[in-house]
Amino acid sequence: MYANKPILFGIRGEGKEILSSISGNIFFEPSNPESLSKAINKLIENYKFYKKNAMGNRKLLLEKYTREAMTDKLLKTISKL
Repeated sequence: MYANKPILFGIRGEGKEILSSISGNIFFEPSNPESLSKAINKLIENYKFYKKNAMGNRKLLLEKYTREAMTDKLLKTISKL
């Protein structure tokens, strides 16, 4: 994510939610070679679009998922108690 490159991902759960929040990343069904192949072709055919939209990856990572950001979130939550 830090490299601001499009990410092909075949994961579920919170990881999928995070990566899906940026339109520069492409989901494929895990353990499904056909889905992966389609995702790769989609990326190749529309690389400029995905590269441009993946520019939000680093910003999202730094704002929400660094140790510092997570610590700040935890401190804010604790201070409300």
